[in-house]
Amino acid sequence: FGSKRECLKGSFKKSQTFYGGYNNPLYEHPSLTYGTGPVAVIGAGVAGMSVARALIDIGVEVFIFDQYENAGEGSSATPAGILQPRPLSDGSAVADFFSSAFNYASASYDSLDEVWESRGVLVLGRNDSDKVRYERLPGGEPIDIAGCRSICGVDLKLPGIWFAKGGVLKTNQVCMQLGTGSVSMFGRSIVKILRDGTIWRLVDDHGYCHEVAAVVLACGIRTSDLCGFSELGIQANRGQLTLLKASKESTQIKKAITFGGYLTPAIAGYHILGATFDRVSQWSDEKWKEIRADGHDRNIDSIKNRIPSLGNLLLTSPQRGWSGLRVTTRDRLPLIGPVPDPIAFESACKLMRYGKNTDGLASSVYQPGLYMLTGLGSRGFLTAPLAGEILVSQMFNQRLPVPRELMGLVHPGRFLMRDTKQR
Repeated sequence: FGSKRECLKGSFKKSQTFYGGYNNPLYEHPSLTYGTGPVAVIGAGVAGMSVARALIDIGVEVFIFDQYENAGEGSSATPAGILQPRPLSDGSAVADFFSSAFNYASASYDSLDEVWESRGVLVLGRNDSDKVRYERLPGGEPIDIAGCRSICGVDLKLPGIWFAKGGVLKTNQVCMQLGTGSVSMFGRSIVKILRDGTIWRLVDDHGYCHEVAAVVLACGIRTSDLCGFSELGIQANRGQLTLLKASKESTQIKKAITFGGYLTPAIAGYHILGATFDRVSQWSDEKWKEIRADGHDRNIDSIKNRIPSLGNLLLTSPQRGWSGLRVTTRDRLPLIGPVPDPIAFESACKLMRYGKNTDGLASSVYQPGLYMLTGLGSRGFLTAPLAGEILVSQMFNQRLPVPRELMGLVHPGRFLMRDTKQR
């Protein structure tokens, strides 16, 4: 070791850029205190009920509001939910999130009572290159053509990858059981939320006012209207399913098959084939609910082109349909976290853009006690259980179940941050 003159001591202060790192001072926000009062969750789909489950597990009183009469009656009311992993394996925070979400969701649904229609999913991929991406994932077992025939019960004439932790879910049962222990306020649409001192007042469509300590918005595309923050970067998308009446031959299909789309074993006499994906600009007029012949045609063409051997088995069957709205973001990642105050947050973004000091601003750029979970897209049953845990960890300042790096990628204000930087 050198002499005193040659010894230098210093400390490295990592640059906390608003846009590049996850040590952003604006990512800090006031947390809630246990026992301050009930938390309202608006939305009883898989997103809202997953948040409710995480809150109930730590002893928080939960009120759930939904316009429908039962849990899981909105976009989560699809006749069947498919749980399969997302094919990302590049070691990124996003890939780690989806990998953790798949394992967490599988374990969460295993803890519920009889919510699986069938267990395991056989993934063929959209094409051969997509199939290779699934082969790289942990937990997948490559299956040859004969093995696929043995697993599914029919000859697909294609190899695939078997994921034993996936499967087909009873969506309504999942949502109902996740909310066990909450106070259900079904058949009540919340039309306005107001901050009044230290509490939130929720006004429903019957004119009643409900007082709570905090609010979680998990109501899909309506989240933007209620939260007062318009820079969410969300878009409504219509998905249509085709229900094919099962025949004696098609009932041989024993397991779910995915191929870009998906096909389930017979459920209540029908195979579920999905799904289309179309942008919806005017979601409030509800024309998206109409079942369209071209939607059935596209679903049938997708399976006919990828798995021709199933053509004679399914494609002459009578059809029924179902449609629902999915909410996606510009970068296909969910929105998880506190809701920014639109004016204060944009001002803070501008300050950081010009290198100004923002220390101490974090407590004033969010709407106190207001949080959101939305933008799950077609992966709601994959991501919701882990996303709910992440949000509740943020709300009560608990240790996050994911690396902190991810929080910048799912932050509700991230699109405003990026857009401000580019101006």
